Amino acid sequence: MDTRPGEKIYTSPMKLGTRLIIGVSLIVVAVIFLDLRFMHPTDEDRITADLSHISACMQQRNDSVLCTRQYVRDLLSLKNSNDAMDMLSTRLNSLQCHFVGHIVGQLTYNRYQDVEVAMNRCDRACDDACIHGVVGESFAEELGYTDPNVDLEHLSPADIEKVGTTLCRSHNTCHGVGHVLFQSYKKFDPALAMCDKVSPGPATFCYSGVFMEYADILSERNMRTVSGVSFPQPSELVGLCTGQSTSARARSCFLYFPRIVLATLTRQGFSQADAAQRVRQICASYPQGSDARSACFSGYGASFAYILVGANDPKVVGKSCEFPDMRDQAACDLGVITIDVDNRQDLVFPFCAALGTDSLQKTCYQGVFSHLFYSGVQPRQASSKYCREDDACLFGAKNYAIDPFKVIQETFGS
Repeated sequence: MDTRPGEKIYTSPMKLGTRLIIGVSLIVVAVIFLDLRFMHPTDEDRITADLSHISACMQQRNDSVLCTRQYVRDLLSLKNSNDAMDMLSTRLNSLQCHFVGHIVGQLTYNRYQDVEVAMNRCDRACDDACIHGVVGESFAEELGYTDPNVDLEHLSPADIEKVGTTLCRSHNTCHGVGHVLFQSYKKFDPALAMCDKVSPGPATFCYSGVFMEYADILSERNMRTVSGVSFPQPSELVGLCTGQSTSARARSCFLYFPRIVLATLTRQGFSQADAAQRVRQICASYPQGSDARSACFSGYGASFAYILVGANDPKVVGKSCEFPDMRDQAACDLGVITIDVDNRQDLVFPFCAALGTDSLQKTCYQGVFSHLFYSGVQPRQASSKYCREDDACLFGAKNYAIDPFKVIQETFGS
């Protein structure tokens, strides 16, 4: 409607009232919507909240697993185990994701009550964490222990051997069995001896489960509540792994040695940096050329294997292994590619290729192919995909059957 300058537009009281009523109504509707959303959150809201709570739980040193379990359970009511693991892998660092993935596996087994069915629901994210959880839970339940926080200290050795032999059918499941064996025995020797009995082939994967569970307990990241396990004294750390009865057991021990040292020394008031420095000092204290020294530096490198997953540039990880002696550096590089090699082929081959010298590349590739072979992957298959015309890579594929530590000593020894 046209108006002359200075003329006021007349608005009836009815129109003003109507507008006021409409405005107030919209506000009320908005408040009700937000209130209902708060009272009845959507699935997306719950998933986001669960992931946030899980992340917060993992920052705790005490009862982090107990804190996490309720949120993992809710997450699995909304998403399948594969999707849950994928979400966790993007939200947590690899080590945290491995811990939480154990709980995903436990709850997955509890739902399906069948090992094969539950394992088929697990992907290989976070170093087979879900699979390890399935195996551990099925082992415990088969023996009549259904409480997730039960202390597995009074199991019959005969029952353990029977169930362990059934479950220890692959390197993934055998590693999970090793976790439960240490939970039960709480000592290395009987747990490792049972690994020898239940493993159809080399027991190294079971051994590594034993020592990883010990490291998990000290770090307060174990799958089940386990009481009665003590920290080593700082003075005992030097002989912790070298005191094992065989080189295979000692090597498995050194694989998780840095975590054991860090958990022990930080409890004594050391900083993370000082504890890591102590790991390097202990490794360097063993005679050059000895299996213990190579295994120790390899274990130090293995502590960076999780970082390799998220590294955009493998050279960044490689710098952590730059030591004055090339044998120490090569052993450390070997450790970086040791964890879950068959599931990380797209990462470990570029890591080896990025190393500074042809000799380092050769020993790294040889270690990759050796680990692939013992994980059930044929070297010929992997070499055809990754080596092309790379002589260092082809060298590794050809010599996969040789002990990697021996190759390092022959390549760099005086």
